Amino acid sequence: MKRVLYLIIIISVFGCSNDEPLNDLNLWNELNTPTPQTLVDIQFIDENFGITCGALKTLMKTEDGGENWIKLNVDVSASFNSVFILNNNNFYTSRVGLYQTLNSGNTFNEVGNLSNYFGTIFDIHFFNIQNGVIVKGGQVLKTNDGGLNWVSVLQGHSNKLVVTSNETLYLAGGSTYDNVHFGELYKSTNNGGTWNELNLPSTIQNSEIVAINFIDNNNGFIVNFNREIYKTSDGGLNWILVSSGGNFTDLIMSILFLNENDGYVLSGNSIYRTNDGGLNWSKEYEHEDIDNYLISMTSTPNGKLYVVGENGIILKRNK
Repeated sequence: MKRVLYLIIIISVFGCSNDEPLNDLNLWNELNTPTPQTLVDIQFIDENFGITCGALKTLMKTEDGGENWIKLNVDVSASFNSVFILNNNNFYTSRVGLYQTLNSGNTFNEVGNLSNYFGTIFDIHFFNIQNGVIVKGGQVLKTNDGGLNWVSVLQGHSNKLVVTSNETLYLAGGSTYDNVHFGELYKSTNNGGTWNELNLPSTIQNSEIVAINFIDNNNGFIVNFNREIYKTSDGGLNWILVSSGGNFTDLIMSILFLNENDGYVLSGNSIYRTNDGGLNWSKEYEHEDIDNYLISMTSTPNGKLYVVGENGIILKRNK
């Protein structure tokens, strides 16, 4: 995880930021969890059933909307990086290998022998029990036989996958290291079988894309390493800058919009909210420990929000 602390220099002309946390409104509730380990990914399939994963073999599930969490044993010595739920019995987690349960986490099996090959699995998506894609070490791999065999369908420097329908997928990323800075964005319209790189404005191409979120096939948002947020309304053909980096205190780890107006970002130890499509942002939550970074967030089908981060923190938005 990249963690870069920034100084707030000036409020952007694109909007103002309210730096007073709104914790006293009790919008976010910190849930009790049985682990102190850093959590990096979370997903809910409905209002009750969810899973989260993180450091030092941490994988947990909840069946009551996060009120209680059950530790699961994958029986491998690895930290986990991503999770995906196909249904309550069949879900996945990964690091270098991909691990599947068919009995709601009682036992797990590695599928595809992917741990024999270099590269972290950053994202997982299965359309059904047979057909799925993963992002591993900058490659998109696709299976049509439940994960027994995988075919590389794209090679690049991207690791952030968004699936907006059974046909349409987006993949974003790039690099920011050793004075090398670039961003890239790909799109598939055939279940991840083939991919086309989208032409991006130079302001986006010159910086790694660190977060991406699409509401549907056409409307989406990306965030670059400079904390700038761009919006598209035509499936990635054109982008407009809606918010500059001065609105946020740190690198943006995650972005999520519930609709075209209402959205959230995780930046450092804080959660920011917009209700005007990203033009203006206010700080809605701030953890008391400045070094307790918030890493990933998700929503249930009905729009209930969850956030995970360092030291085993799981937050749930009450409204």
